[in-house]
Parts: sequence; structure tokens; C-alpha cells
Amino acid sequence: MAKFKLANWGAMIAICACYILIAGGIMACIYPRQFVGIYSIVVGVVLLPLLWPVPWLGKLKAIFQQYYVAAFLCLGTNITDYNPIRLSVLTFFEVPTIIGGISLGLAGIINSAMTTTAAAPLKITDLSFINGEWSGNGKGIYPTIKSFEYTEVLKFTFNGKQIEYNQTSNNVANGGLMHFESGFIRVLPTGKIELNVVQSSGVADHYEGTLDNSGDKQTLFFKMTGISRTPTAKSPHVTNATRRFTITNGNEMNVYFEMATTTHPDLVEHLNSNLKKK
Repeated sequence: MAKFKLANWGAMIAICACYILIAGGIMACIYPRQFVGIYSIVVGVVLLPLLWPVPWLGKLKAIFQQYYVAAFLCLGTNITDYNPIRLSVLTFFEVPTIIGGISLGLAGIINSAMTTTAAAPLKITDLSFINGEWSGNGKGIYPTIKSFEYTEVLKFTFNGKQIEYNQTSNNVANGGLMHFESGFIRVLPTGKIELNVVQSSGVADHYEGTLDNSGDKQTLFFKMTGISRTPTAKSPHVTNATRRFTITNGNEMNVYFEMATTTHPDLVEHLNSNLKKK
């Protein structure tokens, strides 16, 4: 049955109503409106096993445990026997049926509003939009340094299990190498995204990320979860960082990097580049 208490309560009332429907239907058969009694017996006999937890009923059970269907059948008896003037013997027996039908209807509304289908876990192939070579220009700023401009090339390659990541940036003025890093993006069986990066400066970053897939725009956002460095890594040291890769129309990428360091503890923008897919 349903996972919500009101739904279970409604189903139990409906099961009790089924017994009363059968008994009331048998009694009603001795009165002139026998078709109402027959309907009551049929509804009670049909609904009882379908509301009861009997696994071998399969798809039929699934259909009738949609509470709207059960509620309609429960209330059907009252509709067929509706008479605002006459109080028949069935009127007494229909009271629990009305309660069961209304309860099942409310349970159906609650289930529709609160029960959500669990999304399938993310797979590495869901990130295929980032694969390829991207290149363009960027600008670096930070409170403790002079701003600079650079060219950047990113390569993302799916190797069958992870996405390999390589980044190179060069000075715009003289073409000299400024930075190089490589790593992997992987998606765990739980759907969690990880980014692990090793930099040429002797630093290794570890990130956890999320995917925002909105129309023609996909955004991978990563927050640092750990960092390690060699004894020769230059100070000031990075203490926290985030990375954001935003792809628009499948061929444009914005790369945004912010960081905090031992001399500037607040996360602020450091790198921002706009790239095109080759």
C-alpha cells in the first residue's frame, strides 16, 4: 500500500467497508431494489482482494490500489442508491463506504502531491556535453596580485570510465606557459560527481560537484572537499576553491574559478574565461 499513514488508514476503512457492502448487499437482495444489493456484493468482492496485500494479483492490484479508482467504486453504491426522500436498509450500511471512499480520495490527493518518482542516478555519459577541446581567452584578478590576461585550452576526453581533464594556460603577451593541470571527472554509483585535479605547482585539489541541466545550458559546479600539496609548493597556499563550467548552446563555455588563500581567507573571483568548442 502507500507509504503515508492517511492512505493506509483510508485503505483499512475501505476493507471494512467491503465486508459491510457484501453483508448489506445480501440483505438488500430481499428488497425491491435488488440491483443495488447485487452491485454492493460485486463491489465488495472485487475490492476486498485488490485492497488486501495479495502480491499475486499483479497489475490488477496496482490499478485498484490507485486510490481514486477504489474510491470511485466504493462511492458507486451510494450513487446508484441515491434517494433524498427514502431511507433504505442500505443507507445504514453505506455510511462506512462513504467514509472509505472519501478517505481513499484524500489519500490519492496526498500521494499525488507528496510522492515523487526517484530520479535515476547520474551516469558519466550524462556529462558527455563537456567532451571535446575548448579554447579561448580569460582574465585573472585577485586582491593580492596584479590582473593579467591569458589564453586557455581545456580538453575533456571520455575514456570509458571517467572523463580525463587537461588544462593549459599561456600568457597573452609573450605566449609563455603560465599553468598546467590535469585530472579526472568521475561519477560514483550513487550519482555523486567528483573532480580530482593535479596542478603543475605541486598542488592536488579534490572537489564534489552538481549538475544543473536547464534547457540549452548545462552547469557543472564543484566545491573543494580537500587539498594536498608538496613541501615545495609556493605560498600563499590555497585553502578553499570552487570551479564552475557553464556550457551554452553546446559550443560555448564559461569557466569561473574562485579561491581563498592563507593571506585572503574569503572566497573571491580569481579566473574567468570564455571558450569555444573546436
